[in-house]
Amino acid sequence: MKNITEEHIERFIRYPESLSDTEKDHIASAISEDAELRHLAEWFADFYGEFDSLTVSIPPKSVIPLHPIKKRDKKSQKQQLVFAAMSTSPQRNTMETVATLASESDRTVARILRNKGNGEYKIHLIRQQAPEENEKTIFTIEDLNMDLVLGSGRHLSFTAGEKLNGLNWQQASCSLRIPLGKCYLTEKELKSSTLEKTVQAGKQQISIHREDGVLKFTIPQSPGYDDMISRLIISDESESKLVHLSGETEFIIPVDKRGPLMIQFFN
Repeated sequence: MKNITEEHIERFIRYPESLSDTEKDHIASAISEDAELRHLAEWFADFYGEFDSLTVSIPPKSVIPLHPIKKRDKKSQKQQLVFAAMSTSPQRNTMETVATLASESDRTVARILRNKGNGEYKIHLIRQQAPEENEKTIFTIEDLNMDLVLGSGRHLSFTAGEKLNGLNWQQASCSLRIPLGKCYLTEKELKSSTLEKTVQAGKQQISIHREDGVLKFTIPQSPGYDDMISRLIISDESESKLVHLSGETEFIIPVDKRGPLMIQFFN
């Protein structure tokens, strides 16, 4: 284990059983010798401490409101800094915590970091449920109408403009969207001229069929539903695309890929 990364530190703090004894010894030694790695380990310990302090959860909603929470540890209030262990620069870039957001009922915590050097942001998300394969969630900053897609790693680095830099996180309205439903389309299905499929997404049944080289989706967007479909994510083996809907009951997407495709539906 030549290079200790941010992922190694997180696993050492939260999932030590996933490491061998040799790996744990190596990481522990590196943390004791490197002040920046030590700060990073303390940051992860504090982050997961916030999560473990939350109350018992109830069944998750499709849209989870996230609210600012106060730091439990006054020591970490004085210096909310974490060092990016994966940086190749001789002087690792300093990250500062700009917000810790949570939903106690859903046992979900999101911490937002900002790189003081280049202005890049990073989200760390933890939830009670273990990540699913090919998991997608959407972190929404309602005030800016901004959606950020997180994968199964539940970490995301991104850049943003001046609007985000000036956002008051203590008053910001943020939420986490989890899928109402999903479907998988195989390469064989995408090639079929008679594709017909029905997907359950919340209380709604979505019909999918192929015609003239496109996939046609029919969504019964009834005003009576409290889980109307407003977004979907279409993923293939190499990329994911976020699509916003505006109450449409029908929409189409070109079938320009061989597949397979995964389509996830969100409120």
